[in-house]
Amino acid sequence: MPTTLTYAFSPNYIVSNVNLSDIKLIFRRAFSRWSAVIPVNFTETEDYMFSNIKIGFYSGDHDDGEPFDGVLGVLAHGFSPESGKLHLDAAETWAV
Repeated sequence: MPTTLTYAFSPNYIVSNVNLSDIKLIFRRAFSRWSAVIPVNFTETEDYMFSNIKIGFYSGDHDDGEPFDGVLGVLAHGFSPESGKLHLDAAETWAV
């Protein structure tokens, strides 16, 4: 039986140049592709604080010990559970 992991988007750390609905669609598609080849299901939740994967867009030093470097360079980084943080560099020009 597959494991289920929840994911949520930060209500405070999001980019303004891409619609949140488009961002959610892209992540839903990516997680669906992972689920097709590994025994894990991904379910979106609104409960950011208690989700297994916490997705947000951050700039520069954002208090996790892994500061972003601005445009290009490091695009994103993630942390394993228990943290589950998935941070994307807000300085990038993200597009769908």
